[in-house]
Amino acid sequence: MRLVFMGTPMFAVPSLKALVEAGHEVLGVFTQPDKPKNRGMKLLPTPVKEYALTHNIPVYQPDKLKDGQTLDTLRQLNPEMIVVAAYGRILPVEILELPPLGCVNVHSSLLPKYRGLGRLRYFMIYTLSDENFSLSSSVEPPEEVDPTQFYFAMSLLTWAYWVLFSMLGGLAGSLITFDITGIDFALTALFVVLFIEQVIKRENRAPGAIGLVCSVVGLAVFGADNMVIPAMVLTLIVLLAGRRKLCA
Repeated sequence: MRLVFMGTPMFAVPSLKALVEAGHEVLGVFTQPDKPKNRGMKLLPTPVKEYALTHNIPVYQPDKLKDGQTLDTLRQLNPEMIVVAAYGRILPVEILELPPLGCVNVHSSLLPKYRGLGRLRYFMIYTLSDENFSLSSSVEPPEEVDPTQFYFAMSLLTWAYWVLFSMLGGLAGSLITFDITGIDFALTALFVVLFIEQVIKRENRAPGAIGLVCSVVGLAVFGADNMVIPAMVLTLIVLLAGRRKLCA
């Protein structure tokens, strides 16, 4: 099958590799532009680009998807299907409707690992913290262990850990007294500095500037002691409202 692949991080490489090894004709790979990384700020290729170049697959790295050039390129490639895996941008309708067999999006999911859990799935969802997500995504149960019991036990232990040490932290906080004068101002300053750092980075300049402006508005309206949550909510609303232009 004649395919075009769109992806960027290491997560997308196995999907591209599977297509190549299955004998499909990958006409081209679309990935995010190279970005400066590490202390030397050298431009480094994305993992998908590195894999594509080693297999002599043409690589395309458009800055925008709505300028018409990407659509023209795809028309020239004339794929039967487009496969997308963590590309990092929202595809315009014109691109989605271009291939005769449509577009397929590969998305990471924990659902297969939670299959067959019955009522336990509600507890698993309730306890799905950052730690549980990381463990469930990376740790496989031993062959002799029931996967259902394995993931349930892992979630239960992580949840118990959080509950126990939250209680111990609250108890220690009530017994140990110390002066926290100025901590609100320090947190507010940290919140603003984080957005300033984002504005400095070219690829994050627009959303970073939005966050900085929303922080200033929250500071002016709610004061230094109460601005963090309103500023975060306002930032989220503005970013969601303008996500199409920001992702273009």
